[in-house]
Amino acid sequence: MLTIGITMGVSTGLNGFYVSASRILLGMGRAQMIPAVFARLHPKYKTPHYGVLFVAAVCLISPWFGRAALTWVVDMSAVGVTVAYLYTCLCAFKLFRTTNSKQGISSLGDVNSTSKKVLSLLGAITSLTFMALLLIPGSPGVLGKESMIALAVWTLLGVLFFLMRRKHNKTLSDEQVDMLVLGAPRPAGTELAVKVKR
Repeated sequence: MLTIGITMGVSTGLNGFYVSASRILLGMGRAQMIPAVFARLHPKYKTPHYGVLFVAAVCLISPWFGRAALTWVVDMSAVGVTVAYLYTCLCAFKLFRTTNSKQGISSLGDVNSTSKKVLSLLGAITSLTFMALLLIPGSPGVLGKESMIALAVWTLLGVLFFLMRRKHNKTLSDEQVDMLVLGAPRPAGTELAVKVKR
């Protein structure tokens, strides 16, 4: 039973990453950041099938590089998850107001919650702590040299890709980005979220 439980736990995480990766490719395809083929949905199942097949191909190839290479990818993913968690917590901290604030009523509803604001701040501090453990030399969880090199290369590729697309992205209005990424106008009641993002 223990083996079955562990297997299910691992499979759940893997399936989550698999599905999210294909959806990220869908969003990037719609935003014209990668080839438009990734923006196509299956005519029957309405799934990003080209993204699913691409992720499947990468997943099938990667084990052939050996356990060491997989470890580098996992280490890089740990940093990426930490950055995503930090960004989410900071957005929540910006969004929520203290309980007695007069600015807490918006199109998103009542965002007055001191406890949620404090929890989002604690989440941001926690993510910064984990990031420090992963990146500061001498810490017990610091990444290995190979993982650091792979992370640096991956970050450099991301920066280059951003700079290449920056000029084009500036020509798009918020409404155009909404239509490209979401396939429809932004849902009503999310105006404050746009302001927070900026």
